[in-house]
Amino acid sequence: VASRFEHAERGVIVQVLSGRVDACVRELRQTLGPGPMAVLVATEPAALDALAAGADEALAVSEVDEASILLLLDRARLRGEVRRQQEQRFASLAQLEKLSALGTLVAGVAHEINNPLTGAMLSLEMLKNELEPLYDGAARLRSLATEGRTPTLEEVRTLALRMRGGSTYPTLAREIVSDVFRACESIAEIVKDLCIYARAQENEPRELVDLRSLLEKIMRLLSRDVGPNVHIVRDFAQDVPLVLAQRTRLTQVLTSLLANALHAIREVPRDMHRLRVALRADDEVVTITVEDTGPGIPPDTVERIFDPFVTTPRDAAGAGLSLSVSRSIMRSIGGDLMVESVH
Repeated sequence: VASRFEHAERGVIVQVLSGRVDACVRELRQTLGPGPMAVLVATEPAALDALAAGADEALAVSEVDEASILLLLDRARLRGEVRRQQEQRFASLAQLEKLSALGTLVAGVAHEINNPLTGAMLSLEMLKNELEPLYDGAARLRSLATEGRTPTLEEVRTLALRMRGGSTYPTLAREIVSDVFRACESIAEIVKDLCIYARAQENEPRELVDLRSLLEKIMRLLSRDVGPNVHIVRDFAQDVPLVLAQRTRLTQVLTSLLANALHAIREVPRDMHRLRVALRADDEVVTITVEDTGPGIPPDTVERIFDPFVTTPRDAAGAGLSLSVSRSIMRSIGGDLMVESVH
């Protein structure tokens, strides 16, 4: 087979591999990239394993003939093109949902930035008032020096009284500067948190992600939606390892889940609500759990919430894609998204 097709005009690469079919297919995907892939195996179960591992087409045959191989290659090319188009559409939908999630944060971020910014502006106004008499005194002394005239004792006494009217306490100006510095630090931290959305999503490399830190940043950005009757429970285990994932995609999913939980809470009038975010790990998986005391999901809907374009009352204005896209993202980075509901 290799000698017949590896030099074909249509650019066929033939490799003969041994071992588990699914492992071979995944290894080839990492080596060759997203191009069309056809697999020729001996049994039907092996063909199913190849398809499940990411092959575009698989054929189980006992005897190899040229017609079967050509048909296999043509079908692989066709399905590879369909897969590529689906991936492009998914990338567009994922970007749309990312922008939608980012939009839900804009008002909250503006509010969070406005508070320290207002404090900094008021502090600077106070500092200006405190330092104005000192500036006026310094300007008067420079003027006298320029004129080459020595001030009289009365002029010095008057100037000293005016300059004393500036800073009543020696450390007040320093305290005001410290307040401004802290406000600027707060703004910088908020902007830094928001930068987790700034990266391009396409071909984003995987990196080690601290889930505890990431969840804290997202909850800070969503703090505007947390009402006074909402008690947030951070149930984070201490032994959770870093995970290897695409940070922006994971951030998009967690933001969507937490925003949905906060919106659900607002649907039920109650003196006190609870939003619990749990983080656990065992030898195989890391689990993030988001629980809220909202109305829940009806039994006839809970099985369909991951279907595209299925909306709930809290998402009536949206396209109903967030959970569908979120589950696809989680599966693409090696995880999954599951739901349990008490209605």
